[in-house]
Amino acid sequence: MKHVLRRYALAASLSALVAMTALRAQAPDAAQFVNGQEVIPFDANVHTGVLPNGLRYYIRENEHPANRVSLRLAVKAGSLDERDDQQGLAHFIEHMAFNGSVHFKAGELVSYFESIGSRLGPHVNASTSFEETVYQLELPTDKPEIVANGLTAMADFPSMVIVLAAVLFVVARVGGGTSAGESSDYGNLFLVLHVGLVLAAFAGFTLAAALSALYLWQERRLKRRESSILRLHAPALARLDDVAARTIAFALPALTLGIAVGVVRLREHGGGLDALMAVTIVTWMVYGAYLALRHLAGWRGRRAAYLILAGFVLVAVVRLALPVTHFAT
Repeated sequence: MKHVLRRYALAASLSALVAMTALRAQAPDAAQFVNGQEVIPFDANVHTGVLPNGLRYYIRENEHPANRVSLRLAVKAGSLDERDDQQGLAHFIEHMAFNGSVHFKAGELVSYFESIGSRLGPHVNASTSFEETVYQLELPTDKPEIVANGLTAMADFPSMVIVLAAVLFVVARVGGGTSAGESSDYGNLFLVLHVGLVLAAFAGFTLAAALSALYLWQERRLKRRESSILRLHAPALARLDDVAARTIAFALPALTLGIAVGVVRLREHGGGLDALMAVTIVTWMVYGAYLALRHLAGWRGRRAAYLILAGFVLVAVVRLALPVTHFAT
């Protein structure tokens, strides 16, 4: 019995060897058709072009899976574009792009696509690699508005990324954190909280000053009964006064928190009060006095507008001197 099994095993081995030899003889040499220098031919079924804003697009129709569209936005920037003190920023910006945009408020983007059947992860996702950042959407095509909203989200992603990257660059520049090979004591959480809050407050004060200037111009025009040189009528005086007050009511707490963070840092790391800090505190006092006079003494109209503009002069002084003196050490 053993001899019979050995004969069958030997015959099977010889048959397999013969079959492999025949297949190898029939197969072409891989080196004959693989050329690493040869350009891969472009798929003729892919439609491509360049939009006026420079964005290159690729469109290909596929029958499977049916009634689905796959959207990809590839940004040629990744972690290799970061310096050592910027590690993680590319991935951070990618995540923040899903946290609200021009057409989607915070938390709405993901919830909208989940409401139409797409899920965060397999259908709504993004990835950051060494040389690129890719955003992806997998959407049903049964309703045209779904595809339109998907394209809107894809258009919002780069605009959100550009704005966020610009803000981060400005904050880092103000804090002295953009010079390669140089260290800065004004980084990390302090930079985000202190500088970010102060800049947000100053942006609010700038808006309030613009509204106050418009108030004074509109009041003067109405008193002189001048015809408007604008096609659109300026808002009512009461409306301008109210919006300016509301803007300062939001901006002043931000400045208060920004100053408080700066004071905490001074106590922990040492340092003294410089001229710029003093001007910032005076600015806080001016806008604090504005709110107090408005609510306690009933200040409205022209007097309030002039006080806002006086505070804005201090804001301009602080902003012009901030990168030069405050973070010089």
